Amino acid sequence: MTKRTTEQRTTEQLVQEVQDANTCLALGAGLGAFGVGTTLLAGATCPLCVILAPALVGAGIVKRYVASRRGCAGAEVDDHATAVDATLAGPAA
Repeated sequence: MTKRTTEQRTTEQLVQEVQDANTCLALGAGLGAFGVGTTLLAGATCPLCVILAPALVGAGIVKRYVASRRGCAGAEVDDHATAVDATLAGPAA
């Protein structure tokens, strides 16, 4: 495996970790909104929503932090951020 292939795979792994973190954040926010909605409509909140919504948001924040720390370990912050942004944006039009 060449150095370029290893760097590309590492960037792809980082992008996947960031997407997983974003999914956790979105699920936590959605579940929280659902819990608030049911509270307003029915007057009661599902105990599972009270526990899982903050847990999902917290897990997403931790995953984002770990991914950012892992991404900055071997590269300059600006260079790495540019590489991740370019990968997330997809091919240039």
